[in-house]
Amino acid sequence: MASPEPSSPPPGRSGRRRLPAASNPGVLPPDLLFDVLLRLPAKELCRLPAVCRSWRSLTSDPLFVGEHAARHSDPLFLANFRDDEAQIHVVDLSGNVVKVIPNPDGHQLLTTRLDLACAATVSNSCRVLDPATGRVRVLPDSPAPEHADRENVRKPYTSFALGWIGATGEYKVLRMFSRPTLTGLHQHHLFEVFTISGASGSCSSHAQWRARLSHGEFVEPGSAIVVGEVVYFKVDTVYDAMIGGGVNHGIPLDCIYSFDLEREEWRGTLQGPIHDIFQTDEYDDYLDDYRAPWSEITVADLRGSLALVHYR
Repeated sequence: MASPEPSSPPPGRSGRRRLPAASNPGVLPPDLLFDVLLRLPAKELCRLPAVCRSWRSLTSDPLFVGEHAARHSDPLFLANFRDDEAQIHVVDLSGNVVKVIPNPDGHQLLTTRLDLACAATVSNSCRVLDPATGRVRVLPDSPAPEHADRENVRKPYTSFALGWIGATGEYKVLRMFSRPTLTGLHQHHLFEVFTISGASGSCSSHAQWRARLSHGEFVEPGSAIVVGEVVYFKVDTVYDAMIGGGVNHGIPLDCIYSFDLEREEWRGTLQGPIHDIFQTDEYDDYLDDYRAPWSEITVADLRGSLALVHYR
């Protein structure tokens, strides 16, 4: 689901730049047209790009998008429906379908509370969606140059996470390549970052993924959740299986790894809530009891705070 949040404020009205004369469709002065269109609800706004080129340019301008989101407090949600994977629905709080966005490859929405949303497949296809305008930006499949010859990207199994950077107003997508192994040998996941500028979802035509330092321990890419500007992960399920097979590297199963999207680097590890219960000499005797509840817990964003949810 995606909805406009106060945590991602658009440029203020006091900073509005003068609109060029080219934005005038011949009826109203540009600044007056700007004010009129701001008053329209999102459902009507989605139809305007089809009117003429100048209206399309105005309603996709980052300044207009930001001010419209600030003025219209009713959030919009994106929804996948099981019986309609070929489309993503933009829905308001009343349950009305505001707009339908084509989704030909059956992309699944990532959980987010931002003005933009991300939909992806495990086979390395990712799109960034703007629920207000219906605009879709397809991110490149090609890996960062440093990863071009890695086995992970030749047979990709990918996970994605989307976050917003308050200091710059940019959005960043974290991509993780993983290739589960059945040999019992741990294979590091590959991590890459892609930057999208501002609320318009635009980026340079030459923009590409940037390789970032891989985490040396057992990160589970599919568990990623973004809270603020940080991506959090549970421990890799491969490690859980290794422990079940008698191989224990001494890493607590309930620790939580974190990646700072603004700095694009790994942060410290958070200790989960179950570990302290089993800090006894008989720890190994209780290991199976320790693994069972943690396998039923997921990380989540609860009103801007990191939360653990027992989903059974």
